[in-house]
Amino acid sequence: MKNIVSNITSVVLMTCALVVTGLVVREQLGYGARANAAAIAVDPVPVSGWKEIASGGNPFGNRAAPVTLVEFSDFQCPFCAKLQPVLTNLQRRYGDRLDLVYRHYPLESIHPYARSASVAAECAGAQGAFRTYHDALFSRQREIGQVAWHDLAARARVADLGRFDACMRERTSDPLVERDVELGARIGINATPTLIVNGMMLRGELTEDRIAEQIDQALEKSSPVRTATN
Repeated sequence: MKNIVSNITSVVLMTCALVVTGLVVREQLGYGARANAAAIAVDPVPVSGWKEIASGGNPFGNRAAPVTLVEFSDFQCPFCAKLQPVLTNLQRRYGDRLDLVYRHYPLESIHPYARSASVAAECAGAQGAFRTYHDALFSRQREIGQVAWHDLAARARVADLGRFDACMRERTSDPLVERDVELGARIGINATPTLIVNGMMLRGELTEDRIAEQIDQALEKSSPVRTATN
């Protein structure tokens, strides 16, 4: 009888150990609460001083657009990569009415190459190639940390590779990345991707329909008030 109880206890303890190990591995792979912003939908919350947030960063659209969507993102975040086609579709859908702004928020505790990827993107951006380098990073996300930043720069058609390499050696773009990280921390960013649409922060499940609904609301608010005429 004692042997049976002992065996059952051993099985239970082993099962618990496997569950805990699985949870730890899940967290380290970037699927924990802090990294996984796509788990559940969270109600939008207002962000003060959003126009300052929208005025910096790397814009991908019309700076005079009535709606600005700011993305705080991490180049190694899998959900950030999945969001890119959605944002591209939205940009096509809304055209000049929507400006997209990319801001860095590398989660270094789980994505060891994310900050360097951001620095590399800014080094490319110094030559007007931020968007193409951004696209190269997300399209080859699984290779980040294995492929050389220089090779990605060549793929992104950065004009002066020598200048790019010098920027990486000297970490010239570090302050630009740190600026975004500090800004994100100040306004309460704790997961990627996180979006801010005309001052409303969107977190959790970021479907195209959900983002479009927020954009439509922002467009409605930005439209001139029409008065009835006889």
